[in-house]
Amino acid sequence: MSINSKKLMNVSLVYAAGQILIQAINFLLLPIYTNNLGVIEYGKISTITAFTGFISSFLILSIYSGLSRFYKEENDKNKIVNTTLNFAYIMSGVMLILVVLLGRTFSNIIFDFEGSYKILCIIVITSILGQILSIYTCKYSMEYKALKVCIIQVSQISLQFIIIIYLILVMKIGLMGVLYGQLIATAFMFLILTLKELKNYKFEIDKLLLNNMMTFSLGLLPVNIAGWILTLSDRYFIKHYNGFSDTGVYNLGYQFGMLINPLFITPFLNSFTAYKFEIYKHSDAKEKFKGLFRKYNVIGCFIMLEIAIYSKFGIVVFANKDFANAYKVVPLILYSYFLYGKTGYYALGFQIQNKTYKIGIYMGYAAVLNIILNFFLVPKWGMIGAAIATIVSYYLLNLIFMRSSDKYYKIDLDIIYQLKVQLVTFSLYGIYYLISLKNIGLIKEFIINIFIMISYMLILIKIECIDKNFIFNNTVGVLKKKFKK
Repeated sequence: MSINSKKLMNVSLVYAAGQILIQAINFLLLPIYTNNLGVIEYGKISTITAFTGFISSFLILSIYSGLSRFYKEENDKNKIVNTTLNFAYIMSGVMLILVVLLGRTFSNIIFDFEGSYKILCIIVITSILGQILSIYTCKYSMEYKALKVCIIQVSQISLQFIIIIYLILVMKIGLMGVLYGQLIATAFMFLILTLKELKNYKFEIDKLLLNNMMTFSLGLLPVNIAGWILTLSDRYFIKHYNGFSDTGVYNLGYQFGMLINPLFITPFLNSFTAYKFEIYKHSDAKEKFKGLFRKYNVIGCFIMLEIAIYSKFGIVVFANKDFANAYKVVPLILYSYFLYGKTGYYALGFQIQNKTYKIGIYMGYAAVLNIILNFFLVPKWGMIGAAIATIVSYYLLNLIFMRSSDKYYKIDLDIIYQLKVQLVTFSLYGIYYLISLKNIGLIKEFIINIFIMISYMLILIKIECIDKNFIFNNTVGVLKKKFKK
């Protein structure tokens, strides 16, 4: 199925809608966590989440990445999906055996609090089931079935929400209620999708397909591990130097900062993954990529600015006074995710030419830098230091990708355009920050922020970074079409 840029925008909007729902449900849990678990227990959840991200990066060797790369090129879709699933089942069995044999020894090292082995078992099983679910959603994404993907994800998070609320508020089992809720919801969705796809399943492994997918996926394995270091390892540094309390505060700020991920970055990357492998051979592909990346910068900076200037208001609503300082890291986290999203564009040459191992090598450089910076910055500046370390590391990664990937597939970096949009964004945030220091009150700040967001669009129109048609076609125009249907 071919897709043009307008259809791609519609697919991205569906993904964005789904991610907004997911994030809204997650945010409804924040008052439950902050008021019923407290800052220390919430800090423990942050540490568990960080480790979950680590093991998820290599549990089934990221085989679903290989599926996304070769799905469009394989005629027998069932064969490539079955090969991926069966490999995942085998690797999952190996991982479970390792947990049984070695889990008790290592769990106390990983989690220095009570019930570490039980926690390790729960998160490994949950992660395995989640990774297999990713194979199904990857298949649907490659077929541009965005609505189906969103229904699956929203259903899972909704069920998880209900179970966690019951276990924390009714059963009063605290932190373990969060873990049990995640496990039960993931297991239920795994069962539903497995039964739904059972008619297409058989035990088969095509060696050539598996070899191609593994070559691609193993090249991304260091990428996933380096990505974990860049985005989640900072919790361990903060916990070590400042304790679970600061870890909890930082994690709440991170939750607001990473809002750009479900609202924009994830929908962009989900739709861009299928799109880039479909059109990169077209004669006008590079021009299409340039236009798409301009939209990434304009829309991404708009969302980044909006979340940054409204985060203080949101933290007051969703958390108690123990988390008051969380807003300070939000702009930094937002910008780090914005830089991360750019790597999907800058790494285009590596992915098209199956040079994914280079992505891993370069992300490894950034990860090492991140660890070094955390050692120096976290003891001195705490959570602000951790956020700065992430930004600097991603900035370095962007620069390396820009220079290296271009050798394999030349793209227009459009540097001047990017700098203009970001300069406007940073300047307007600077104005907001100076206003916020005067403590004029949240209501007045809220109203002023509306004018700041309007100014963003007007300035970009004035300096010819966007035109009125861009705004109409990508907002009002899309909504009108939806309502007509």
